[in-house]
Amino acid sequence: MRKEQVENSLSKKIAALTNHNDALVLVTFAAALGQTISCYEGKKEVQFLIPKEGGISRIQFYLEKNLSFKKLLLAVREQMVKEKNEENPGIEEVTPCQKIVLYHKGIHTAFQGQKDYLNIGIEEVDGNYMLQFSGEEGSTYWKDVLDSFIDTFNVIIAQGVSDPGISMDDVCFLGEENKKKILCFGKGEEKETSSNMLEKIHGVVEQYPEKTAVFAAGNALSYQELWEYSSKLADILESKGAKKGDHIALFTSRKVETIVGILGIIMAGAAYVPIETDYGVERMEYMVKDSGSIFAISASDISVITSIPTFQISLQELGQHVMAKEGNYEEAAEQNRYVIYTSGSTGKPKGVAVQNEQLMNLCNWYANVTNMTSDSKVLMLNVFGFDASVKNIFSSMLCGSELVLGPEYLFDFEGILELIRTCKITIMNCVPSLFYELLDVDKENGFTALKQLELIVLGGEAIERKRIEDWFQSDLFQTKIMNVYGPTECTSVSTYGFLDKEKLMSGEPINIGRPCYNKQVYVLSEDGKICPIHSVGELCISGIGTVDSYIGQAKTSREVFKKDLLHKERTLYHTGDLVYWNADGELIFIGRKDRQVKIDGHRIELGEIEQALLSQYEVMEQCCVLLEEQNNHKTLVAHVVMDAGAEPIQKIEDKMSDWLPAFMIPKKIITHQAFPLTPHGKIDYKALGKSLDEKKAMKETSTEKLSVRERIANIWKKILSVDEVDYNTNFFDAGGYSLLLYKLSRMIEIELKCKITYVELMTYTTIDTFSEYIEKKMSREALDPKELAKQKLKELKKNRSKNW
Repeated sequence: MRKEQVENSLSKKIAALTNHNDALVLVTFAAALGQTISCYEGKKEVQFLIPKEGGISRIQFYLEKNLSFKKLLLAVREQMVKEKNEENPGIEEVTPCQKIVLYHKGIHTAFQGQKDYLNIGIEEVDGNYMLQFSGEEGSTYWKDVLDSFIDTFNVIIAQGVSDPGISMDDVCFLGEENKKKILCFGKGEEKETSSNMLEKIHGVVEQYPEKTAVFAAGNALSYQELWEYSSKLADILESKGAKKGDHIALFTSRKVETIVGILGIIMAGAAYVPIETDYGVERMEYMVKDSGSIFAISASDISVITSIPTFQISLQELGQHVMAKEGNYEEAAEQNRYVIYTSGSTGKPKGVAVQNEQLMNLCNWYANVTNMTSDSKVLMLNVFGFDASVKNIFSSMLCGSELVLGPEYLFDFEGILELIRTCKITIMNCVPSLFYELLDVDKENGFTALKQLELIVLGGEAIERKRIEDWFQSDLFQTKIMNVYGPTECTSVSTYGFLDKEKLMSGEPINIGRPCYNKQVYVLSEDGKICPIHSVGELCISGIGTVDSYIGQAKTSREVFKKDLLHKERTLYHTGDLVYWNADGELIFIGRKDRQVKIDGHRIELGEIEQALLSQYEVMEQCCVLLEEQNNHKTLVAHVVMDAGAEPIQKIEDKMSDWLPAFMIPKKIITHQAFPLTPHGKIDYKALGKSLDEKKAMKETSTEKLSVRERIANIWKKILSVDEVDYNTNFFDAGGYSLLLYKLSRMIEIELKCKITYVELMTYTTIDTFSEYIEKKMSREALDPKELAKQKLKELKKNRSKNW
């Protein structure tokens, strides 16, 4: 129990406003409590409980825009009078999301408090009001939050009583001490940032000329070779007209040529625009034009045709090139280094140009917090078109580390683990979804590959505790895990935190940490106020790294790029992500602002439902999407990935009813082997939204049935979670995606006793073509080696005659 005395001057104002009427005093405190709850929940619709004779009342109201404190008092009073005349239900029938009971000791004399709730009692003692807070740790607002909650409650009631005409939109949430504390939470460490990137990289080249700079696909370049090839490429680009400030498109692949292309473009004074060759022709053409690229260079074997000239990077040709002049690498802080595209709500990607100073700030921070040195070996499992790649590329160059590029197919999990072993990787960076798959595969080997890693950097999506618990509990666990967060608009990473084993196992939320060097972050309410501790708001970021706008999208830029609250000369980016500060000054990620939906009049945060699913021990991954059914009625559908041997769906639904009201329980729960991913490795919500009915609509079109075909078809059904499959439909069109290819190969190997490569799976993508191929392959493997050689010779002669 805790008691807080209301200041004498404020008590007098409350007494004067209410004329010492206990009922009106209760109304006054109830109005302030409602605004306080709204502040902490990030919702305008609030509810709490007040006792009444023989029962309990639920007080529920909506905080409309421009609502004055006086009008709020009238609305609360009207609600209390209405509830007083209603029937007296038990507390289990009116339980709101906010477990708070407000009571007045002069009115509710028999009330003893409600277990597992925050009970707030009002008492008048010698002309002053006293607030009594009691509850248990089960109460939402008891553990770690009460100090901040009380401060906000007092600040709000003081403003309302002092000026009843004040708009609730103008009410502050924080006392001065708490405001200073929170602003301190949001300020990253100040560090000097150098702009002379190329000078520093050249220093590394002189210090470690023979050391491997980059390794990919069996090929390696030393720092001396990388510098020389890149210098010659820069010379060629300049001869073709490239100059300082230009943008040059770069078609990427996971080869050393891509790193040569990146460094060469920067040496020419230009900015590189990474484009993955599987983006699709229209998207690639849009990025080329929108970025203003003067021409393109390609490190990919795939032929790409665009509206601008494209030149292939050839190390052989670069080796023979004679430099026209020595490079002159003038660098400026505001010089663009790269342009990366992030997806846009309009369907067109948005270009973000990052400058030299911003990139160097990122690299300085990353190198320091990861303890990256010339002995480090950094494995990058991000595509080049994803901004997570840049910190690995440039930090490793600046530190003299060895950068190792993952395999071309990032779903080759065994290949990645082998790369970790053979290359003796010390630092690895990838998205959580990919890491879970690596964990599952390495678990069979006792985590022998992952145990040698010193640090794993995860980012791009929220970490699921359930997926990493086995590893954390393993005796072999000795690796640090860093969780990073940051939008492309703020140069890749803005906050970071290290996972703590003790906190993880205790069930505490996984945090996204504190701000990086020279960053300022705020958690703001809908009306732009700084939120108190544990109050949910939008994460906004300023400081070195935050860009000013999107390329050529002024209207969209104005919506998300504002002026910093404290430093008007800085740009403040509104991320659209909902977070809150915990008592330790760490940010807790809740979900997207635009994932709030409304069904049958109820405002619902999808993240809240997801947290309820996570509370079930057997749910491994989960997400929730909103679907439109044929009658246009919105329905919640939960998509889950469950552990083997998990309880039936009905039991999970029963458990969810303990946590959620009926209108928040999904009407369907669909299980998946794994979640589909975007090209950047994040969960693909669009693909996940494909309904179960659509999957079931696929019909088997072939009448001919063969044993191998049937067995392969059954494997498809298990992996795709469908009842029927089309034998002539492409695996990816049927709902498959990259991560499932690994599971497909494993199941085929177990079922048919036949080893399958990823190239084979990508080549024969229908059941018909694959079964035909696999039968031939199995028959060949069963042949005597001499007979097999004869057959191959016969096929060779046949093919030669065809060519002639």
